[in-house]
Amino acid sequence: EKLGGADVPKRSYDEHMILELNDGRLAMYVRTSYGIGVSYSYDRGKTWTTGENSGYGGPCSRFHIVRLKSGRILLVNHYNFKGRNNLTAMLSEDEGKTWRYKLLLDGRNSISYPDVKEADDGYIYIAYDRERGCAKKSLDKVYADAREILYAKITEQDIIDGKVNSPNGKLAAVASKLGKYAYENQNPFDELARYSDSDIVKMLVDKSKDEIISTLFDIYRINCINMHKVDNVKLDGLIEKLEEGEKKQIILEIIELMRSVTAYEQSDVPVIERIKNAVKEGIEEDVSVSEIAEKVGISRYYMCHIFKKTAGITVIEYKNELKLTKAKEMLLHTDSKIADIAYACGFGSSSYFSKIFFASEHVLPSEYRDELGKAMKK
Repeated sequence: EKLGGADVPKRSYDEHMILELNDGRLAMYVRTSYGIGVSYSYDRGKTWTTGENSGYGGPCSRFHIVRLKSGRILLVNHYNFKGRNNLTAMLSEDEGKTWRYKLLLDGRNSISYPDVKEADDGYIYIAYDRERGCAKKSLDKVYADAREILYAKITEQDIIDGKVNSPNGKLAAVASKLGKYAYENQNPFDELARYSDSDIVKMLVDKSKDEIISTLFDIYRINCINMHKVDNVKLDGLIEKLEEGEKKQIILEIIELMRSVTAYEQSDVPVIERIKNAVKEGIEEDVSVSEIAEKVGISRYYMCHIFKKTAGITVIEYKNELKLTKAKEMLLHTDSKIADIAYACGFGSSSYFSKIFFASEHVLPSEYRDELGKAMKK
């Protein structure tokens, strides 16, 4: 049974690290949009404090924090950074309150994802990557990146000295570097220029409606830059006709419509945040999926596709999660009646609210308020 968990505001990818402090607390360090957040547990991980900013900073990238055999805490993070650069090893002698000693490991850009291992011989090995070559649109752009795994071999004294003085120490040593891909197929990155419209139609004509639109939306990316150029009414209308008319012709029309606004090269700008904001703003009114799509200015079908693919849940499921979160906050921190909370969170009625709440939490809203309220007072 899940008892609870750490919840840190504006957390990014879930790459948390736990450190046991000398006073017995557990500190959960969390990657966030502003750097590193932290939540504490006083009962060996059963419950956690409200998340807060640790003050350690960082460019929303993974970090590594660990207690060394000496008792000092080692943090590998970006310091004085502009993006993912200036990866630095830092030592604390006061349980993470200050970081007195620092050693720059690699000052270059696109450095990320450090991992640390302290060996028995006193050396500390720190592995990380540089220029992964991901999220590119062609092989030439992939090959332009370093695509390296590197490592540093240092000691605590090197960090204290601010430079590598140990006899076998080294920085930015290459452990692995990718070369040219072997046995690649004719079009490994599905580059649009290599496919004709007729080729795509042949690929899709025997597939289901869901498979067709999912494939087309993956090939022709709609983003914040080009979405205002799409005739969303026409696009949704064509998609709805897929099961009625001449499939080949309809697929071809959809391709022509989407290719006309997505054929140029442009970095994808995510629309997920816009969708989330539209959902949040419409919580109390309980806006429909169609209304959310209209507010964002995007095809209803595309919105549902890209949100589920990116967020892992449907727009409706996300909306219900937000409503339940708001309801929980009101249950615990206000004296509002259950019915008033239900309407304030867009549930329409207290009975429907109780039904959804029970399905999610396995207790009624009133029971949730009583049980957690007592626990919080303790």
